[in-house]
Amino acid sequence: MFDKAPAPPPIPVAPPTERIHRQPAIFRDGGRLVVEPGASLPDRCVKCNGPAEGYTKKLNLSWHHPAIYLIVLVGVLIYVIVALIVRKTARVNIPLCPTHRAKRRNIILTGLGIFLLGIVGFISAIALDNGWYALVGFVLFLGGIITMVMGSQTVTPALINERAAWLKGVGPDFLAELPDWVE
Repeated sequence: MFDKAPAPPPIPVAPPTERIHRQPAIFRDGGRLVVEPGASLPDRCVKCNGPAEGYTKKLNLSWHHPAIYLIVLVGVLIYVIVALIVRKTARVNIPLCPTHRAKRRNIILTGLGIFLLGIVGFISAIALDNGWYALVGFVLFLGGIITMVMGSQTVTPALINERAAWLKGVGPDFLAELPDWVE
């Protein structure tokens, strides 16, 4: 008497798709180098595109939004704490040719020399009881530190997020051989 309704046809289930893994890549985005996490750069100098001869400079880069610098107005210690919390980091191996390695080394050594002259200025100020030597020593001391820090930077981060790191300071010849970044 009670007729059973026919069972609905089974819903087809798509076979599980295999996840396609691709190698991390590098791109250009205008005048910036875009490096995905784990990507390897070609064995060419990022400054001049000359042969790097297998040399790479390992960099641990940090970046935070520029608006965070406004916290300095509240206090330097608070800025440092906030910057450490919100920063994004990337590890990149940057290839450099012998010429750009030597330039980097020479700038760092020059900065070290200026720094040491600043220390000599402080010692002279104490020995001669002269405030002008202390002032000159202080200026040289800071100038040496700034020269070493700025001279050691081969590239600087413009942006770092989970997808990639955008780097400034890369030569146009190196960038010219890379594909364009597509969002």
